[in-house]
Amino acid sequence: SCYKQLGDICFTTAPFFPSNPYKWNASACDSSGTSTDPEDLAFMQKYGIKYCNAYDDYWARAVEICGGVDKLPSSDQIDKIANYVYNRNDLSSNDNFRSDVVLEPDKAISLGFTLDSSNAFFLWSADEIDVQLINTRAFRMNSTSVQGFKDISTRQAFCVEAQ
Repeated sequence: SCYKQLGDICFTTAPFFPSNPYKWNASACDSSGTSTDPEDLAFMQKYGIKYCNAYDDYWARAVEICGGVDKLPSSDQIDKIANYVYNRNDLSSNDNFRSDVVLEPDKAISLGFTLDSSNAFFLWSADEIDVQLINTRAFRMNSTSVQGFKDISTRQAFCVEAQ
């Protein structure tokens, strides 16, 4: 049962903003993202998270809400959403920045995304880059980029069928 369907992407929830961050044991989490805290280690193992960090972690909370990293969209799935809302077929997460695009807000809204006052939105993927970074796509009216930190509360997540 999909909340929304876009091609082979089954949104199992509406897009959401995690209301509060996951709090890692900052003193037990080293700069490489390895924790010595048993609670942190159990959380990482349960949800498939590779790295802890010393900051508020809204992305980890989204992972928990969805039930695991494998239930967040992949970068490829986020690319499919980008191609849909920009009416393109050539956008990929390999493109760090593109300014040759025009967002179609109605398409984004039809999928349940909340746009900010400048008609932009940001989506987290399942793909951890390092301790602080996640492949995150920025959807702006006339540009799109791949960027992202785990500690920003204005990023949206949604759950998909396990990959």
